[in-house]
Amino acid sequence: MTRHADFSQSSLTSFLKRSANPRIPRQEHQTEWDKVHPARHVYDWAAIDDHIQFAHDNHQQIFVKLSPVNRRGDPPAWIFREGVPQCSDSVHTYGYYLDPDYKTFHAEMVMALGHHLRNELPAHLREAVSFVRVDTGATGDESPYEHADEVESGCQISDEEVSFFLLFLGVSQGFGG
Repeated sequence: MTRHADFSQSSLTSFLKRSANPRIPRQEHQTEWDKVHPARHVYDWAAIDDHIQFAHDNHQQIFVKLSPVNRRGDPPAWIFREGVPQCSDSVHTYGYYLDPDYKTFHAEMVMALGHHLRNELPAHLREAVSFVRVDTGATGDESPYEHADEVESGCQISDEEVSFFLLFLGVSQGFGG
């Protein structure tokens, strides 16, 4: 009987994301909004920069992904103290996407990330970044909530409103220079 290593999905994913194995040509760095934006106008890019450095040192490309919510985090708590309405389902607390302050805070974060990667990261490290993705909805797609049927009625967003919100993000954020 052959025995195989027992890898859980999370340990295998962690291994693959930080592997120097030359057969793995790229890295992925995934983080959440609350991890990089602990207070308004305060950003912490250290974990992203460290992972980009790791990819560069191992002659790999890296894909940087930033999500407003996912299984590991919700939006930064400070946005709610600033007045953004909270919306919840059984999994997450979200900021109300159509709130003007939410749009402003999200746009500021995206612009700051773009500025950091384009202007503050050393040129040799920028070359290791293959692409950047900033998610919009609950799971990176156009759906604002993971379980929309559970979200309170005042937070419901129609398909048309989602389309306008995504258009706003694309037009207003432009990934800062």
